[in-house]
Amino acid sequence: MDALAARLVELQAPRLRVDIGGLARGYRSLEGLDPEGVTSLLREMLESLAVTYPYPEGPVQIIALWPGTISRPVRREVLAEVQSEVQHG
Repeated sequence: MDALAARLVELQAPRLRVDIGGLARGYRSLEGLDPEGVTSLLREMLESLAVTYPYPEGPVQIIALWPGTISRPVRREVLAEVQSEVQHG
């Protein structure tokens, strides 16, 4: 977790998105947060999504985002991807 947060800080990414199964399930601004704030936000976001999606169907991706403009497309960098094993029961 700390390594992911450190990478977000290093990249100076203004947004964080978490995709589950190819769909955006979490989106938060990182602007104005210090490194501890980024770590805390990432932890809270992943804990919340783990409760909402305990058995994700598809990969979970943590993505750094930079908003786009008319002349510049959105920039995104996948920082981590975890393949989930669907378990029902």
